[in-house]
Amino acid sequence: MRTSRQLGKFDRYALLAGLGLLLAFALWWWSNGSAHAVRGPTHLQLGGDGRVYVGLEQELVVFNQNGVQQERIPLSRFGVDMLVGDFLIDKQRRIILRRPVGDGPPGKGLRVYMRKNGKGIDEVPEGDTALQRCPLQGGTCEPFAPAFRSTRTFKLWLDEKRNALFLADTAQHRLLRLSRDGELQARSEYGYRFPNTVQIGHDGLLYVANTDFHRISAVSPEQADFGTVRDERFLSDSELDRRSDFPAAAAEAADGTLWVIDDDHHMANGKLLMLPANGTAQTLEIEQPSGADPTALLAIGKRMLVVDPGRLEVRQYDLNGKILAPFGDAAFRSGLESQFLQKRVMRALSYFAVALLLALGAALIALNILQRREQQAA
Repeated sequence: MRTSRQLGKFDRYALLAGLGLLLAFALWWWSNGSAHAVRGPTHLQLGGDGRVYVGLEQELVVFNQNGVQQERIPLSRFGVDMLVGDFLIDKQRRIILRRPVGDGPPGKGLRVYMRKNGKGIDEVPEGDTALQRCPLQGGTCEPFAPAFRSTRTFKLWLDEKRNALFLADTAQHRLLRLSRDGELQARSEYGYRFPNTVQIGHDGLLYVANTDFHRISAVSPEQADFGTVRDERFLSDSELDRRSDFPAAAAEAADGTLWVIDDDHHMANGKLLMLPANGTAQTLEIEQPSGADPTALLAIGKRMLVVDPGRLEVRQYDLNGKILAPFGDAAFRSGLESQFLQKRVMRALSYFAVALLLALGAALIALNILQRREQQAA
């Protein structure tokens, strides 16, 4: 027969396990939040001044095309604290980017720069604008492009030849053609679902990552028949496989091949594909490091740059798909590598905390079973 004192030891063990659960949960909360707080580069653009702009969480880092860092521009200069959607820098050294507008209920901001959760209804009030144009060196910003009012993501492409600005209005499922001053010239009709990335190709057509229609659409950029589909490129051969293709970004290389980021259905962890220029050869998947999560592409001469916030790096490839040394000078790369190490440590602590939670939870259940058996035996 067991005494009450002997039975009390289970209560003490349960109390210790309960305290351990609280501490493990606190460790998970802190480490998981710290890991997510470490954000790498997310955006990549070639400015009208010929320089490469890499978007970090709260600043733009500016390089020459050889990767030598030239300056850092805080986003606070333009009244924003993060990049959402896209940005563009013209030859007059003016930047077009989203204004600091609200982003809806909590949760809708998760991976807001992608198309995830776009509902097609998130817009600023009529008469207001979602974009602004600002002097790059600072000064007064002006509202830009009143035809675009979405608070969701978007993509931009400036065509100097046509003197036109093309905009993929992702959540509204349409394309816009604007003048350089942001006045609406034409909008597309049906045929797009969460379009991402617009770029004029060597053939003069406007290439669009038509994400939820699982294809790359080559469309007319001309005002008279703007958005009319002229050609389509699929990433997989079979109709069944195409349902798993979500092209999120595309860029045409100097040799005419089309590079595509093909995301999974969570719009993350994308494959990097190379589509041949003639459309007859087989699509080639480019090798990426473990844990890669590319979000943007930029063709520079005979290289392709790939920005990857998952691995906190800007990778470089030659036109055959061979990986080169990361883009950027030693100081830039060292800073990202340090952040990446910090992120890995926080993730490891998070996984350890989850394992500890499971172990302590199992221990509590076992203690409860043993205590009941002791009570029944008593």
